[in-house]
Amino acid sequence: MRRAVPWLFLLLWLAAAHAEVPQAQWSPLQGEGSVRLADYRGQLVWLDFWASWCGPCRKSLPAYQKLWERYHARGFTVLAVSLDEDRAAAQRMVEPMALAYPLLWDMNQDSPQSFGVRAMPMAFLIDADGEVVWSHAGFRPGDEVEIARQIEAHLP
Repeated sequence: MRRAVPWLFLLLWLAAAHAEVPQAQWSPLQGEGSVRLADYRGQLVWLDFWASWCGPCRKSLPAYQKLWERYHARGFTVLAVSLDEDRAAAQRMVEPMALAYPLLWDMNQDSPQSFGVRAMPMAFLIDADGEVVWSHAGFRPGDEVEIARQIEAHLP
């Protein structure tokens, strides 16, 4: 029976993988205004949740920059949402990274619950119709190979 539990979890996770994402709105990490996830409908979106205190996030954000550079012209974007309570801490972390994709801040601190964030970093690949088609928890060097494969599989 113990061996069945991981398989049951996997089946439940796969069944939920093609779910519509919650409506979401964040602040730009730098500047004013708001950014809605719905603004990116029609694009393939890598929605990444990160924080300044997360060691693997320091490696994932530059890796996502390379993926953004590689696929952006084909309709792919990265939205990197900081879950830091302290906006300034998030800004200090990414400042030297020179990231070109949108850097956002979860000003209401409701994204973890809304999106079911269970690890750091946690990312969701959202197709042009607004459905989650794949998710990835954590980050280790080399993960970008599978992430790129998933991006390519879902680009038009």
